Amino acid sequence: MLLQMNSRVKTLKREVDAADEEVQRERAAKRKAQRELDDLLEAQETLSRECTNLRNKLRRQGGPMLSGASSGRVKRSSLAPGGASGDESFDDGTDAANSLE
Repeated sequence: MLLQMNSRVKTLKREVDAADEEVQRERAAKRKAQRELDDLLEAQETLSRECTNLRNKLRRQGGPMLSGASSGRVKRSSLAPGGASGDESFDDGTDAANSLE
């Protein structure tokens, strides 16, 4: 009886140790995901500021008036050289700034 109880205690300790290791792995994965999210949010903020700065620079220079720019939506055909089909529209965030270069 005592031998069975000692065996059961050892088995339970191994299970607890395995569970602790799994918890540590999950916490490490969570920390890594949080760091990646923080990095992506920082990059998004940087790109957003850059986009705003470029828009302001275009306005100051009297750049080409983009149809619908005040609403934030621009027809792709108005920016694309050679004029695309025309029905596609997109947010003028980074794509519009890149299309103007």
